[in-house]
Amino acid sequence: MVNYIGVEFITPPAFDLANIFKDSSHLVPLIFVLSPGADPLNGLLKFADVKKKAETIKAVSLGQG
Repeated sequence: MVNYIGVEFITPPAFDLANIFKDSSHLVPLIFVLSPGADPLNGLLKFADVKKKAETIKAVSLGQG
């Protein structure tokens, strides 16, 4: 007998920066762990500009480049 856990358990959720932002604070920063080729910085900067928080973004690269 084969058991299936369902698509909802193997499909990653959509990236929703507005929803993720609700969980952050000055004590709980947003940390992005990325795979090669992924770069959410432009989306993050646009979101910060809409929220009038662009001057508070502190981007730190911990990898190559």
